[in-house]
Amino acid sequence: MRKAPSVYDVFMFTHTKDHDKKTFLDDKAKKVHVNLEPFGEEVDENKLFYIVVGGHDHKGRIYGLGSYGRSIFPRNYSNACTTPDTNYEKHHIETKIQKLKEAIEQQRIDLDEVINTVNDTRNMIN
Repeated sequence: MRKAPSVYDVFMFTHTKDHDKKTFLDDKAKKVHVNLEPFGEEVDENKLFYIVVGGHDHKGRIYGLGSYGRSIFPRNYSNACTTPDTNYEKHHIETKIQKLKEAIEQQRIDLDEVINTVNDTRNMIN
């Protein structure tokens, strides 16, 4: 018997062009993916997905899942997710900080190369 797909798998299948899981159909779908990606498989994907998409809307729907969402997340599911898990937030923030540090370091390296190129060019002219 096959395991039911996670809500994230359903979302990626239904919100990417030709189900390629790379080319998103709209900006909101891409944003959901970007917010979920740093967590990998170390967390409860369903709970995290629910938090990232904002839970139920005013009509009781879950973004990106259509009627499938109601079978996975009953209306009272939000009670389990009303207080964000600080471990999720902490990990997400730490991951973003690390990526920013890496980007800054790469920019410093690139800037040093540009400065060296400019100085070499000046020296050749003089």
